[in-house]
Amino acid sequence: MGAGQAQGLLGDESTIGGALHSIGLRFVTNETFASALGWCVGFVAIWAMGALLRSTARYRIDRAIEESIERIPIVGSIYRPIAQVLSLLKREDKADLKSMRVVYCAFGQDHGAGVLGLQVSSRQFQFGERSCFLVYVPTSPLPMSGGLIFVPVEAIEEVDMEPEDLLKVYFSMGVLAETVLPLSAPTAAEKS
Repeated sequence: MGAGQAQGLLGDESTIGGALHSIGLRFVTNETFASALGWCVGFVAIWAMGALLRSTARYRIDRAIEESIERIPIVGSIYRPIAQVLSLLKREDKADLKSMRVVYCAFGQDHGAGVLGLQVSSRQFQFGERSCFLVYVPTSPLPMSGGLIFVPVEAIEEVDMEPEDLLKVYFSMGVLAETVLPLSAPTAAEKS
């Protein structure tokens, strides 16, 4: 395309060039500057439209894929909780996750088993004479398919560990435990 053709298609005499020139004339009186300003306004408008369409289309495509996956009987029941936890981890503001604390729950007598979990809230639930905390215990390799249990207050010790690190341990099926959790994990009370 030669300069003459470009001038004919995009210059002030063309439909597009004339429209952009008239937009520029609304803000300035200089003919040359009005054309340049009109083109700038046009480029910004095209960029903004593209950004809006891209974000809208991305949301709609993501939502359509999620809805399709959720309709598959077994896959949908697994996908939904995974998607919720992943969206929780992706958010900049991780207030929901930060409000949970990693705890060690001891079961049985002196030499009983124990499990790491996330204490959901500081609220105590009363069952007869027993006060309990609600603890979410993830499972491997899909931490989102864990369960909620009520653990007696005296059977819980807070562990000095971030909730994200606990999920790494469960996602990795324990492989990352040595890098995330020291061999002798100090409880929050021991660190004080």
